[in-house]
Amino acid sequence: HDESAYNQMMKWFAHMVQHPEHKSFMPTFISMPGAGKTSVFELLEKILGSDKCLSTSTASTDVWGLFNGLMAGKFLVCIDDPEIVDNNFHEQIKTIILGKTLRIQRKGVDSYVEKSYVRLLGATNKENGFMREEKQGRRTLTIRSSDEKIGDSAYFKQIYALMDRKDTLKTFYEHLKNLPDVPAEYKLPEKTDYQKQLTQLTEKPIIRWLKDFTRD
Repeated sequence: HDESAYNQMMKWFAHMVQHPEHKSFMPTFISMPGAGKTSVFELLEKILGSDKCLSTSTASTDVWGLFNGLMAGKFLVCIDDPEIVDNNFHEQIKTIILGKTLRIQRKGVDSYVEKSYVRLLGATNKENGFMREEKQGRRTLTIRSSDEKIGDSAYFKQIYALMDRKDTLKTFYEHLKNLPDVPAEYKLPEKTDYQKQLTQLTEKPIIRWLKDFTRD
């Protein structure tokens, strides 16, 4: 129920279709389990093709790990409730978001560098997300998704039935293809209110204390 977030996401979807040669920001959906976060990825995967998409919860291995062969030729990668196993996690994510090239390494084969068109999509059940929200950070859009459809089996049954129909996929694709005012170049996302709250939580305690003290 956030019109700004909705409009930004629709343009993000459309950007993949209209301007696939340009990179974009990374949206992340936060909700309780069962709200349908990864359904968005599954819909896009049906349109873009499974060979161009990857969903993983072990990004440190599959996306930028020593043997990341799964990333070869990928266009859309869903980071699904990842486990943060190293201190470089957030910096690696930022590099992937805007990086123009990507090194691919398979076991027993020489590594090579390919041009990167990868877009990242995040999904998590963690209320604070998995990205470090920074005041100056503008590579991400964090959305607190609605939980109202959790347990509504009839709703999801209808959604998945529609997603299996070629006419549905074609209609959505054509809608994205013809959506107006989609900029070609990377456009800074407008932070959601929830994202702004998370940004405040990452401030150092002494800074938060000073702000509260000054207000008082």
